[in-house]
Amino acid sequence: MDGKKRKLVAMNTQGGQKFWKPEHRRIVEEREARQKMLEQLKEDKWQKRQEMEEARRLEEREVTAGTSTRNMQDEEDQTESNNETLDQTSEEMESDFTQETKTSSSDNVKETIGERRYPRRTKRYPELFGVRINPDDGSNVSLINFTTTMTVEEKQVYKEEIEAAKRRELEGWEQNKVCTLIKISKVPDHVRIISCRWVLNWKINELGERVIKARLVVKGNEEERKNLKTFSPTIKRDTVRIALQIASDNGLHPTKLDVKQAFLRSDEIGREVFVSPPKECGIDKTLVWKLNKSVYGLSDACVEWWKTIKRIIETCGYSSSLHDPALFYRKSQDQLGTHRTDSIILLHVDDFLVLSDDNHVRQLLQTLEDNQIETTMVKPIAGETLEFLGMSLKWRNSQENRCIGRKLVFEIGILEGYYDAMEELPEPQDKRNNITREVEFGVRNAIGRIGWTVGINRPDLCMGVSRMQQELGEDKNGHVVDKCNKLIRKALLGKESKITIGPVGSFRIIGFADAAVDKRGTAQLGSVIVFESMDGSKANVLTWKSKKDVKSVVSSMAGEAHALWDVIDTLAYLIQMMREIGHINNLKSVVAMTDCMNLHKCIQNEKRDPVEKSLAIYLGAIRSQMASNCIEIQKITSAKQLADVLTKEMDSRVLEATIRENKLQFDYTDEEVKDQIGKTQERLED
Repeated sequence: MDGKKRKLVAMNTQGGQKFWKPEHRRIVEEREARQKMLEQLKEDKWQKRQEMEEARRLEEREVTAGTSTRNMQDEEDQTESNNETLDQTSEEMESDFTQETKTSSSDNVKETIGERRYPRRTKRYPELFGVRINPDDGSNVSLINFTTTMTVEEKQVYKEEIEAAKRRELEGWEQNKVCTLIKISKVPDHVRIISCRWVLNWKINELGERVIKARLVVKGNEEERKNLKTFSPTIKRDTVRIALQIASDNGLHPTKLDVKQAFLRSDEIGREVFVSPPKECGIDKTLVWKLNKSVYGLSDACVEWWKTIKRIIETCGYSSSLHDPALFYRKSQDQLGTHRTDSIILLHVDDFLVLSDDNHVRQLLQTLEDNQIETTMVKPIAGETLEFLGMSLKWRNSQENRCIGRKLVFEIGILEGYYDAMEELPEPQDKRNNITREVEFGVRNAIGRIGWTVGINRPDLCMGVSRMQQELGEDKNGHVVDKCNKLIRKALLGKESKITIGPVGSFRIIGFADAAVDKRGTAQLGSVIVFESMDGSKANVLTWKSKKDVKSVVSSMAGEAHALWDVIDTLAYLIQMMREIGHINNLKSVVAMTDCMNLHKCIQNEKRDPVEKSLAIYLGAIRSQMASNCIEIQKITSAKQLADVLTKEMDSRVLEATIRENKLQFDYTDEEVKDQIGKTQERLED
């Protein structure tokens, strides 16, 4: 067979053979014979399992029949007076039970119905905001707009409310002409009919009331089509802060719009999709739905909605940004002939944050209404809270510019009650051993909660979250819990912190770059971007970042060069965005700060370039960006480095004071840079 000496010792009637292998002194079966033997064993095991299951069912039936017979005999022996007493008691208990369950929240449904057979799954999204909602208590609900999945017990209690929510959803399908009824015989043979299901959630509406939301979702995973476009742009948090800076200088007030049943209002779908209707519709099984529009559950539903809403917004005179497509802006020309941004729209799926005056908002609402887009509007007055992308947003008039009257100040914070869910984790007994999966899940959950705050208004926690994520991928001993608890305590101490964005007038952009390199050559890169007024009276911290360098470095200078390149790349992005939106006239200079003296001398050609070729490539790229985008490099001391706290475990009071007071704690403008400001402004305008 294969050139080896073997001796045939047996033949199987099913076509298999057995051989004696002398070198191993054992009998070897041919693969075909062994495969058939395994299949026979599986079949025997399956038959035995079926027999055991049938025996168990027969036993349960006998037990049930015997129990019912005994119950009937006991009932006949009871007296009539006892029957009346029991009936009265049962009626009282049933009425009390019904009244309690209808007025109870989702947290105590378990108490009224009984213990669950299986442990309840952890709901991550409601815990993320840290607020447990009571339907009888309206506290804190006006600030929250999220959904929580209904439990099995709640579905049994609130049957009437669920049916009403399903009817509203089906009415939306009918009003928007989402589908058409056709006979199943007309469906092409090569097209698969996909099914659908109901998704039931608790939702807080615009009035702060807790209502049931039913969503009919098709099972898009059953669709056999491939190569569908599934990506749709959403707004970035850094872009939100940059837009708020422009709105602060131009006096643009915030308004939030929320589209109802957004995906059902998209344009007609460009392919054939057939869906089996749910039983609530009462449709004959010989009929199916042919979708006219993309609906929830399809893989390209977000893309179809994005194309629709982009087309509608652009009909109002808005332009989509080339740097962040989810940002739409509209320019106007003043009496002096200067182009000025008078309206900005930030889009996140079906949520709009409109920064504009009332006239543009009314025009946008009218255009949406003409295209059959139904929305709910929230327009806060000064001091009221507006929720967008998990952040609480407030605005007020600027006191420094009261005479001008068109300057605003925005405050970005965390939703109320979010920090209440943060608690320290229990410490393991033996910290030298690896933590269990349950403890690891708790640590990752806590890091995720803290990481959410980092993207909103807590740059002081950025480095800690980045380091914890790295350590969870490398070492998982008990000391990870101690570091996580330390980070939780730091987060709770600064839970009142807020990012304030005020008017800066003529300003300059300052980028701080820093790096920390360990013995293994791994670099931690950190950056902070600040918009500072030219007189130094105001400074707004807008972007920050702390990350692990993807490349290993051989020197600290190489790590500093990588961090500086990352900052210069961000500064070039901001310059192009300011030029596109029409805010470039207020930008006077752009400066990148580094505390590495050797790197500064190499960039300024005051010192020979290092021998390391990869570092020379970075230096050439930095010089090229400096020349094309008019970016200056300035050397500062380590004491003035704001990005230090994003690369090392150190005191963050300087950065926190800069955010709290909206003013840099040191003077970063030397005489040489002051002389170049006028020349830089001319080059930026060109």
